[in-house]
Amino acid sequence: ANPQTYLPYVATTLNNLGTLQKNKNEFEVALKSYKEALEIFRKLAQVNPQTYLPDVATTLNNLGILQSKKNEFEDALKSYKEALEIYRKLAQANPQTYLPYVATTLNNLGILQRNKNEFEDALKSYKEALEIFRKLAQANPQTYLPNVAMTLMNLSIFYQKCQPDKDASVQYAMETLKILTPFLGKAPYTQRYAQSARQVLQDWGVDIEKILAEEDK
Repeated sequence: ANPQTYLPYVATTLNNLGTLQKNKNEFEVALKSYKEALEIFRKLAQVNPQTYLPDVATTLNNLGILQSKKNEFEDALKSYKEALEIYRKLAQANPQTYLPYVATTLNNLGILQRNKNEFEDALKSYKEALEIFRKLAQANPQTYLPNVAMTLMNLSIFYQKCQPDKDASVQYAMETLKILTPFLGKAPYTQRYAQSARQVLQDWGVDIEKILAEEDK
């Protein structure tokens, strides 16, 4: 009866449903939900890009995550790159709002490129994401320092498994732990990054407590 008013809600609910289905490992129905949401948002964005292009990009990013989980790497790459292109354009006009999305999508893209053994591209994506998150954290450390740590953790793993470099891997893992220390009690999700950092350091045979004690002197 009133598509102009309610189609955006249809698409938003489909996107949310897709995320739930993805988390339940119902990948095929999640794909269907995301694709229908994307189709609606694209049509809405043709008439009102300022309002709906962010939704197009968000759905593309979610779709890319799903496609990565399904090992549909080429489709995921296409989704991430289109999302990134949209977020970059939005960030030119409104960096405060959209630069975090640029960085998050770059981080996701880096993970995908690493899984595709495109190591140089992955490194480039991670480092750009890290640079953006560091700048955001200067203005708002409480919000963005965990993102800095997340990207540092990905770089540490990259230098452990993809292009082995003990010094770089250890350096990134140690910085991850230092950044996360104040957040571990307040933001439980950060504990996962800290555990990963400790595991990398243990794999390298590093005495974590000894290094931290020496740095505190």
